[in-house]
Amino acid sequence: MIIDTKKSVIKVKFRFMLFGILSLVFVGILIFTSYIKGAPLIVSLIVAIILTYAYIFIKDFNYIYFNDEGTKYILRYFTFIPTILSQKSIEIPKSALVKYSVEKTMLGLREVLILFEHTKRGVAKYPEVSITLLSKEQKEQLLKALLLP
Repeated sequence: MIIDTKKSVIKVKFRFMLFGILSLVFVGILIFTSYIKGAPLIVSLIVAIILTYAYIFIKDFNYIYFNDEGTKYILRYFTFIPTILSQKSIEIPKSALVKYSVEKTMLGLREVLILFEHTKRGVAKYPEVSITLLSKEQKEQLLKALLLP
């Protein structure tokens, strides 16, 4: 089974950029026209924009590609927030996967997957992977695929 969140990433990136552009246009109209005067409105709009972007950063949306069709579980992911671009990949032989856990962090706003692999030195814990962008069905498919035989 293959899970690819390319379409969801495109939607979120489009909304992210559209919100930024519309916000800048609106703030520009407020600042450079005499239609609406008042610093409180402009300040409250800027605070709303900052809070919206903070929410997006907290959610930590990741592009995720998962494949379990071979002898390994392959999980590729990267954060697509424009300032942070780090591509990572986890490849675990199916026989070496010990367990996984799904946790909610950041006040329940972010859902993360943690994988554990058996190595020669013991059990290795991989870094958290944000699975917030996955739909409910995709999460169920991913966790079902990771169930140990």
